Amino acid sequence: MERVNLNAGAGGAMIKKQVSPPPFTLEPHVRIPRLLTGRRSGICILGPTASGRVILENFRANGREVDCFVDPVGKFRGESWAGLPVVKLEGQDELPALKRRGIREFVIVSGATASRKRLFEACVKAGLTPSALIHPTATVLQDARLGAGSVVGARALIGVGAEVQENGLVGMGALLDHDCVVGRHSSIGCGTNLGAESRTEECAFLGDGVVVLSGRKIARGSIVVSGSVVTQDVPEGAIAAGAPARLIRRRQ
Repeated sequence: MERVNLNAGAGGAMIKKQVSPPPFTLEPHVRIPRLLTGRRSGICILGPTASGRVILENFRANGREVDCFVDPVGKFRGESWAGLPVVKLEGQDELPALKRRGIREFVIVSGATASRKRLFEACVKAGLTPSALIHPTATVLQDARLGAGSVVGARALIGVGAEVQENGLVGMGALLDHDCVVGRHSSIGCGTNLGAESRTEECAFLGDGVVVLSGRKIARGSIVVSGSVVTQDVPEGAIAAGAPARLIRRRQ
């Protein structure tokens, strides 16, 4: 798994040489807006949605600009979102066209975790690089580890020895105590609190304001509804809700 070196450079900041991507060239079926001209960053956000605006603010708070939003299924109405052009594809098979047009890095917005996993893997296969993103108001403590494509929102806290694996999302104000693990492609909602040594497995989804007691496990593909309090392990593919959280049903 790719790691983000939190100790590199002065003040823990990584220093990367800026390289201007090559100009766009139009090909059939992939609608590239004419706005994408001049000097660009080579970064795109997969998903012209409200949460995409949050990720855009995260990039800009870090002093980085984004070239465009990408709609991988071509259903977005309009040509721009949050002041940026929207590139409309007709499916994930067209993702390699982005690299040929100078897009090098990507971040995927929040959403259904299984869909995010498929899109993440398709982007990597297309030769794009997942960009890890930490909001400057977030706190990442000693020995924490962040995987490729992970996003940490504003005022979140990642505790000592905690790990956010690849394509993991940690929402605004979330708190991960020491030695927590957020599994690959999992999503942690705003204000959610994970107790010490708790873990979510791959593609788990925790809504806003969830509390997970120390040492508990949220198994692969499970959903915990917003505001729930997890006092015992949640089994694979379960939907749990309440305080304490109870199994509502199994996912299909």
